[in-house]
Amino acid sequence: MEILTFRLQNEGYGIELSRVVEIVENLKIIKVPLAPVYVEGIANLRGDIIAVINLKKRFKGEGGNESPFVIITKYGDEKVGLTVDTIEGIKKVSEEEINIPEKTIKKLIPPEFISGVFTIEKDKFLLLNIQKIIEEKGG
Repeated sequence: MEILTFRLQNEGYGIELSRVVEIVENLKIIKVPLAPVYVEGIANLRGDIIAVINLKKRFKGEGGNESPFVIITKYGDEKVGLTVDTIEGIKKVSEEEINIPEKTIKKLIPPEFISGVFTIEKDKFLLLNIQKIIEEKGG
């Protein structure tokens, strides 16, 4: 399986490449009143209006610095943007290399958002469950 790897506050994460539509840098995001704190706002991506989720706020309740990259993901007919700090690249990982998250890792972010854990060159990455993140974005 191919996985897009990226970083949030120096922690490694991954998304199945089949869920990624594109990566946009410095996307103009418009704040939405009364939206959950982790929803950065909405953006117009070539005529498509998409919600943009701040993963730092979603996972840890804090935003930190603004994230310059937005990964546009898809689930069904819906597109959602996810803010990230840096893009690492695309890695090939076999199903056997993806493990069940340890309890200590589950404390970093809500466990329902983690599909598994994989290691690349002694560095651990959390594979995100995009379905759960998109389904849960409202709250």
